[in-house]
Amino acid sequence: MGDTNYKYYKIDLADIWEYEREKFLNGITNEELALKMLELIRPFILKYGEPSFGEKMHIADPEYYGRNVISYQQADLKMRFALNYFIHKNDCYEYNQSIVISRENDAFPFFFALKLRQYNDNLYETRNFLLSNLIIAFDDDIELYLKHCNYSGCNLAIV
Repeated sequence: MGDTNYKYYKIDLADIWEYEREKFLNGITNEELALKMLELIRPFILKYGEPSFGEKMHIADPEYYGRNVISYQQADLKMRFALNYFIHKNDCYEYNQSIVISRENDAFPFFFALKLRQYNDNLYETRNFLLSNLIIAFDDDIELYLKHCNYSGCNLAIV
């Protein structure tokens, strides 16, 4: 987890994915959290991301796509995290796409908590992360921010 950028305060799926992926692959995160994360991250990637490769993209090597589909279909949860992609409608999407989640999104509290969790490893940046999100994500509206923290509890119980 040494590659984590603790001075990047946006709620970016790529940043969260890389950190949580490493924690899960190292046995630090439970399967419940891993499944929840996959359930919430896929719709963002399908809506805002792009396929990395697919059936039509590999005409020169059509077996490449087929091998990846088989690998994905046979993979258990841990292997799916290791593969770093998922299949949707004949395309493969990588999980580590840079997509920033705004406060208006329903899943923001979950991803906010995951991003905040990164600072357990580097606590001295927690204050900067919280202040930055007050300004960027909450337009410096302290009441709205406190309501969010109360609602989500900035609670990492599931984690």
